[in-house]
Parts: sequence; structure tokens; C-alpha cells
Amino acid sequence: MKSPVIVAQLLLSAALAMSAATSQAETYGFTQDDFVLPDWKFYTEQSGPEYVINFQRSAFNSEGDFDPWYRIIYNHSASSAPYTDNAVKSAVLITHFYDPAFYGAVDKLSISFSARGVSSTIPDSVTAFMRPVIVQDGIIYSVADSQFATVTLGDWTHYSFDFSASDNWISTISADKPDFSIAGSKITFGVRVGLRLNCPTACRAATLVSGLDNFGFSVTAVPEPSSYALLGIGLGVLGAAARRKAVASL
Repeated sequence: MKSPVIVAQLLLSAALAMSAATSQAETYGFTQDDFVLPDWKFYTEQSGPEYVINFQRSAFNSEGDFDPWYRIIYNHSASSAPYTDNAVKSAVLITHFYDPAFYGAVDKLSISFSARGVSSTIPDSVTAFMRPVIVQDGIIYSVADSQFATVTLGDWTHYSFDFSASDNWISTISADKPDFSIAGSKITFGVRVGLRLNCPTACRAATLVSGLDNFGFSVTAVPEPSSYALLGIGLGVLGAAARRKAVASL
């Protein structure tokens, strides 16, 4: 019959092995740098008669290499009267997702992408932005007051955003919150692009072209409680054995 110390050591070894396996499998992620239109779904969240946002696949990057990325085109027509409006559209990757029932409840998640302004005839009164979003059960969520990428002309800039399940996730169409537990539905990831226009007198017709590339996401699951329970049992038995040994030596 094995001694309590040997049993504790076996339990501890099993716990450490399980913990190592858990740490290796707890993060799931994906990066897409070759943009293909069928891989994405587009949601028009807000639009007006003066605005159009379109996504087109560009075959070459700024260096002339074959590296497909999304060309995002913001158009607005002329207006002779004062005009204020927003145009918002989300692009969501639908070929890859995170399933809490399979991978575990969500603890933390990250979304990253590269963006750049390609060309613009839009006046300074226009602000273009890109913000990370997730989609669950057809509802788009973002973190309230979270950071976003401001689209400016120039070279590609890579952005990375880190979130947690406890953040204030909100939707523009629902009071519901995403369910990050193991009972939650599959989660997809994307980018919300938008244009804000404020013309105090009038607006001339203009176009802004920006780029989106190197989209990626990663999710860290809540650690499995079973490994911690086994680890606790092993340490507890080792502690008890050490106390008995100390008493016996007195």
C-alpha cells in the first residue's frame, strides 16, 4: 500500500500535468491576412441618404506584392443645408469562431488589425474610425467607451485591443449582454467602421478610402477548476504528511 507522501506526489504530478495541458489549450486564436469576401459578413448598423460604405477586395498591398486586403470606401454626396449624420458598418469574420461550450467560458479576448488611410477628399469635419466588435446570436457588441483606431492617411498601423468578459459590453440594438459562460452561443469577431460628418453650413461630395488587413483574434478561457482542485488535494496531503512526520520526530 502506497504511503500518503507517495499518493500526494502522484496527485501533485497529475495536477501539474493537467495544469500544463490546460495552459496549452486555454487560448484559441486566428489571424487572416488574405482577405476573401465570402469569409466575411457585413452589417449595416447606421446609414443615411448621404452616406455609403462599401468593402472591396484589393489584390495588392502598397508595395505591389500580392497580399489581398479590404479597401473600405466611404462616400457621401453634396448637401446644401447643414448636415450631421453617422454611417456605421461592421465586417465580421464568419469562417472562424469561438465556442464556449467546446473551449470553455471566456476570460479574456484580444482583437487586432492593421489599418491605413489610402486617399481622401473629405473635409476635416469628418472623423473615420475602426473599432473591434464581437457577434453572438446575431447581435453586435462592443465595449463601452473603448479605444478605437482613427483612420488617417499614411502607412499601415497595427492596432491591438485587449478585453475581458467583465467589461461593459453593449449593443446598439439590444439591452442584452453577451453570454461568455459555457452555456453561451458561438462568438465571431470583426471590426466596426464608421464615419461621422458635421457640416454646419453645407457639405461637398467627397470620398475617403481606407484599408483593413491582418485581422486576428484570440480568446483565453477561464481555467478549468478540476486541475486546481486536484492540485489542492495533492498539496493538502503533502502538508498533512509533513506535519505527521514532524510530530513523529519529536
